[in-house]
Amino acid sequence: MLSLRQAALALGLCSVLSQTWAIVLERPILEDFNTSLINSVAVLNCYLPSPPENETIQYELFKGTKSLGEYSAQHGEKGVFNLWVKDLSYDGNISCKASVQNNTDVKATESDTQSFRVIVPVEGAELRSNPSSGEVFEGRGLSLNCTLKQGTYVSYEWFLNGDSLNQSTELLVVQYVTLQDAGNYSCEARNEAYDPDEEMTMIYSTSSHRLVKVKAPVSKPNISFTVQREGDDYWAIVTCQSGRGTPPVTFSFHNQTLADLVSNETASLQATVRIPIILGQNMGEVQCKATNGGDLAVSDAMTLEVVPVGGVAKVRLEYEMGSYGKVLLHCDLERGTFPEIHWFLNGTELDSRGQFHKIQEQALKLTSITPSSTGFYHCEARDSFGTEKRIISEKKIIDRTVLDRVSVLAFAIVLSCLLFLMVLVTACCLYGAIHRRRLTPAKPRPIVLTEVVSMEDEDEEPEATEYMEDVELVEAAKIEDKDTSLTGEEGSVDEWPEIEKALQVNFMDEEPI
Repeated sequence: MLSLRQAALALGLCSVLSQTWAIVLERPILEDFNTSLINSVAVLNCYLPSPPENETIQYELFKGTKSLGEYSAQHGEKGVFNLWVKDLSYDGNISCKASVQNNTDVKATESDTQSFRVIVPVEGAELRSNPSSGEVFEGRGLSLNCTLKQGTYVSYEWFLNGDSLNQSTELLVVQYVTLQDAGNYSCEARNEAYDPDEEMTMIYSTSSHRLVKVKAPVSKPNISFTVQREGDDYWAIVTCQSGRGTPPVTFSFHNQTLADLVSNETASLQATVRIPIILGQNMGEVQCKATNGGDLAVSDAMTLEVVPVGGVAKVRLEYEMGSYGKVLLHCDLERGTFPEIHWFLNGTELDSRGQFHKIQEQALKLTSITPSSTGFYHCEARDSFGTEKRIISEKKIIDRTVLDRVSVLAFAIVLSCLLFLMVLVTACCLYGAIHRRRLTPAKPRPIVLTEVVSMEDEDEEPEATEYMEDVELVEAAKIEDKDTSLTGEEGSVDEWPEIEKALQVNFMDEEPI
């Protein structure tokens, strides 16, 4: 009786063990609903593709090693987890674990990890710039940062004067700024989330506009001066001018005789200063500096000295080659810093422009020589700042004969140059011909080898190899002829057979071509 009970128990145990060993769990699947707004409920599902029958499956949700919840599923239903996402601690990788409830003999399985994002809505977009003033000089760097009070998983879009820029991060960097980079900048931050119905929600936050000014640095200024008379006093009006730069510009002047720097700010690109001077005396050097907030631009030093006109004035003529009838008259002065030149024809002062002339840069240009333009020309020079002193040059006569002499002289010069070139080319050709003739060696006369020709096939045409020139033997023969001529003896005819025999041996040693 006992043995029957033991047998029945053993059979039941074997049946249970066989059923247990037959259960093998697949890896569960965690649905990829992976985003949720903060302070909201996120619904996550975990299930087995082929759950075992008549078994209760225990699902457990993990973030790392921390359990977020459990769910017991029967009859093949999914494990449903309703998470109250209250803070950012839920953000990260999560996974789902499946096991048979109340049966530790079946090995539990775990799903792949999924990234779970906790979305904090963007808020409080603000634009900050470096430099903070929003003013930047050409060629320097500019960086703009779009900051937020809050927000996770944010994308950005930048705008310049309302036009979208190709930048999607919170930092916009311009390495080398140009004038085209000036304008109003703004940034827009946004993030997106999905609700349990898988409807996307887009959240935006836009910053206020930030004006960026791009300034052109001040170029190196040019310094110059003029003279002004006030009664018996004279003043130098010194001007400092830059060709480029964004106003306002601060100019400063320095002179060795001044105790302090003279500076002023102007909305233009030039500034002036008055300095008292004494005529004919060196007042030292003057220099100016300019800046609009960037690098300091410094001019060259200028000597402040005004020399009145004086000495001798001379009229210098300059003829334009290739244009008959055009003459340029210069008034050369011995000294004078600011001369004022006046031109006269036959004692009458000329205007700045007439029918046959025009005055350009204080030089007189005669455009044509006509009866009305011929005569005596001279110049008068005086100081432009109003002194009484003036100097008068000698008179120069301008008529057709002067131009004709100039034309003949020009023709003679051109003709002389051509003749010189012809003589030079002829001399070079003659020298080359003589030098080449000296270097060319005398060509020895060929010796006809009749015996060798007779050895060739009579049907073939004689070839060039039948005529050989042994230079050494010919030279030896020439030397013997020379010696014979010196001694007055004639060469023996008996020596020629020996020479021909030697040539035949030399010819036979060479391979035929």
